[in-house]
Amino acid sequence: EDGIDGLALSNDYPGRSFRLFQEMVLDLKKGGVLLVLVSKNEDADVWNVFEHHPEMILRRGDIAGHRINWQKKSANLRELAKELNLGLDSFVFMDDSPVERLEVETNTPEVTVVPMPKDPAYYAETLSKLWCFDARSLTAEDTIRTQLMVQEQQRRDFQQSVSNLENYLESLELVAEIRLAEERDLPRVAQLTQKTNQFNLSLIRRSLPEIQEIQKSSSILVLSLKDRFGDYGLVGVGILKPENGSLLLDTFLMSCRALGRGVEEAFLYTMFDFATQKDLKRILAPFHSGPRNEQVKTFLLNMGFEQKQSDLLEAEVANSPKKPGHVKMLVNVLV
Repeated sequence: EDGIDGLALSNDYPGRSFRLFQEMVLDLKKGGVLLVLVSKNEDADVWNVFEHHPEMILRRGDIAGHRINWQKKSANLRELAKELNLGLDSFVFMDDSPVERLEVETNTPEVTVVPMPKDPAYYAETLSKLWCFDARSLTAEDTIRTQLMVQEQQRRDFQQSVSNLENYLESLELVAEIRLAEERDLPRVAQLTQKTNQFNLSLIRRSLPEIQEIQKSSSILVLSLKDRFGDYGLVGVGILKPENGSLLLDTFLMSCRALGRGVEEAFLYTMFDFATQKDLKRILAPFHSGPRNEQVKTFLLNMGFEQKQSDLLEAEVANSPKKPGHVKMLVNVLV
């Protein structure tokens, strides 16, 4: 409300403190952290600063999601969590107002609320000491997370203009590449086992060394996906083990970003084809029930699997699911 000229954003104190803070936030974004903006303000005023202030470090394109209105910030965070398909427990809230911090802390206790110092000179130091942003190894997908979220919003907007789901899926022009994992894929494979909670058959969390060891005795299939809006990256993992005439589906998971587009059917079809080439008769899918992964069990049952035990699903290889016609499949799985 102070206008561009009224903002303390310069090379002098306190402006340089805000610039340094923004530089650190931008570094987090480059490291795979999504930035969201929640502001009680007028929409045009906020973006005017982002786009035209000469000392502004962050730009509109750096923001993965935003809510600029006069609603409670806790309510806005809930909306953003739903929009970005993230848990509230993955949000870190920073605000210079103790009143706003208390409101968020009270109404969304899952959110990590950072106690900000009164003096902006200590903002950057406070940010640097947060354990939740400790350095970690990055995958290619981490470095473009904001871009991936922007593309997903474009897909949602496009879906609103299409008459039905079938036409929408056809219009996406999906291309799924399914192949055996290479060494360069393994960090992402390990990451997906650690982070995927919804479409994850076993919920087994594995480190990179564990994945490297598994690769010596099992076939690790990976699925990468593209469509008319961009590249999803590596979004699916299957760890397959021939065992006593059957194919053991040790791991079957997909990133939630790729679900509901028929790609999971394409991935499963490839696994049935893999079993056929190995002359195996059954596919065994051990299922570990968790708080959020019931959908993968439901999916397999809909694809013809039968629940033989409480923690085991089985299917005859001869009863392979159909290959989805709207997904172009590029398969390179040598048996």
